[in-house]
Amino acid sequence: MTIMTGPHSNHRRIALKALAMTSLLMVYPSMFVYGQNPNANPSSEDSRQVTVMAIRAIKGTGPIDPKLATVAKQLAQIMPDHRFELIDGKTKRLDPKQAMVVKSVENSVLTVELKSPSNDEGKVEMLIRLTMDGGEPFESVVKTPANQLFFLDRKINDSNRLLIAVGAR
Repeated sequence: MTIMTGPHSNHRRIALKALAMTSLLMVYPSMFVYGQNPNANPSSEDSRQVTVMAIRAIKGTGPIDPKLATVAKQLAQIMPDHRFELIDGKTKRLDPKQAMVVKSVENSVLTVELKSPSNDEGKVEMLIRLTMDGGEPFESVVKTPANQLFFLDRKINDSNRLLIAVGAR
């Protein structure tokens, strides 16, 4: 991913964030509307509605998974010259220290845990844990503003990568 600098870089970052949230809303609208999600609980201030997507990025050109059509442009910006396939996507209301497991690449387990619904900076903290057979576990704490999609990129093999998209409301 290219880091932009100069007088217009902030405008581009804002535009990319807006595109990310618009795309997330189109793919998982229940993340943003309490009435559409049975896991939603608007009265719990300590919980967050967390959305995670496991996306396979395959080097080369080809058809894109129709389930990712609304985020295709954004994914192409993140990883040009790749095609994308949705492995799994879930939205679930989590309390602190609660986690959900998402289907990922073969022989792996992807877990997302809500560490803090709002840290001292007002950001949501989530622990992303990916364990793969025969490999060292990968863990990363994501600190992101609410309603913003965040991507993590992990190498699967020479031609495939795993994009983990997480966001919380």
